[in-house]
Amino acid sequence: MLTITCSILYYYYEIRKESFLYFGTMETIIKEILEENECLTADGFDDAIIGFQQKDGNVIVVYSINKCIYTLMENDNMGYEEAEEFLHFNTINCYMGVKTPIFVKTYFNG
Repeated sequence: MLTITCSILYYYYEIRKESFLYFGTMETIIKEILEENECLTADGFDDAIIGFQQKDGNVIVVYSINKCIYTLMENDNMGYEEAEEFLHFNTINCYMGVKTPIFVKTYFNG
């Protein structure tokens, strides 16, 4: 969590060119970045945001595929395979222009 926090804070600094020390919750920082840069988001997957990517002057949201699948399993009572198929068909494979969110598979040691 510390790595993500530092990355987002640093990225926030790079976007705003303001003080590096910003005090606020992760949710506040993420919300401000999304609003200020008019980022496209995937509905219902706010908890799966793991960062941001800057490409060609656009800020793009990066999601964890694993967290998105878990969200579908928890909120929509889907099994793993059903949630994975639903996510790929209805979200990941949709192109919405240059600000289309990025989805990456994440692995954690536990």
